This record gives sequence, structure tokens and C-alpha cells, in this order.
Amino acid sequence: GAPLDAPFRVEDSFADTEGIAIDADGSIISVEDDPERLTWFSPDGRILKRINTLTLDPPLTEAQGIARDPRTGHLLIVDDWEGSNSLYEFDGDGRYLSSVPLTEYGIDPEGIAIRPGSGQLFLAFDQGARIMSFDYVPTLPEGAEALPPGADCMMF
Repeated sequence: GAPLDAPFRVEDSFADTEGIAIDADGSIISVEDDPERLTWFSPDGRILKRINTLTLDPPLTEAQGIARDPRTGHLLIVDDWEGSNSLYEFDGDGRYLSSVPLTEYGIDPEGIAIRPGSGQLFLAFDQGARIMSFDYVPTLPEGAEALPPGADCMMF
């Protein structure tokens, strides 16, 4: 295809971007593992927010993939084998909610996707070249009602 506009430029350097997610408003969220950070920037390239992921407990050191849950706005990020081999969950504003080790399911997670409407989460692992599917139940505030399952349809 043809370019839609002038080349996209960000106001700061991005050395090792490993994944991006695009919000409905056109904002871009990226994960990097050198330096280790989670960055939100506007469609015109201005940095809106940045989190040094080494300051988290546990630290997120080798972020590889990112997905946004369309139901909650939560961000899900995988940390590969050189890091904690875990899945991290953040709320829509980037506040750390939880992390889950993935070693019993696979080694070296590299990619992540959420199937809208179903709550189904897919993780891609380098070791064994496997893709695993999980039921994803987001972390919600205490006392919050469970999310409705949403509409989903597969046709073959």
C-alpha cells in the first residue's frame, strides 16, 4: 500500500521496541526491553507517559508482547525467559495489578493476543514453537461484579 502521510516520528528514541498496542483514540502504547519501559505516546509522536518497568516489584525486564483487553482497558505484557517468564497485568492507566509465572505452560513467551468478546488469551512461546490458549479473567477491584462474557461468534 501507499503511505497515508509523512513518516511517523516520536519525540524520543526507541532502541528496542518489542510490541505495540493502539488505543481507540489513536494513542500508541509500546513496550521496550532496552531500556526497559512502557510508553504511551500521541498519534503525532509526543510522549504522554512513561514507566520504567525495572522499578516494578517484580521488575519487568524483558517485555516482548503487549495486548489491551477491550472489556477493561487492562494491558497484558509478557516477559520472556531472560526476564521472569511471566505474564504482567496493568490497569488502563499503567498501574501494576498482578503477574503470573508461565514456566509450567512454556518457556520464553514472545507474543500475546486477546480474542475480543471471548476472554480467550493466546500466548506464543519460543521454546517448542507452541501457542497456548487460556481463559483470561481480569483483575477487578474488590467487590466488582464479574464481566459479562460478551458476544462472540466463530464461523467455519
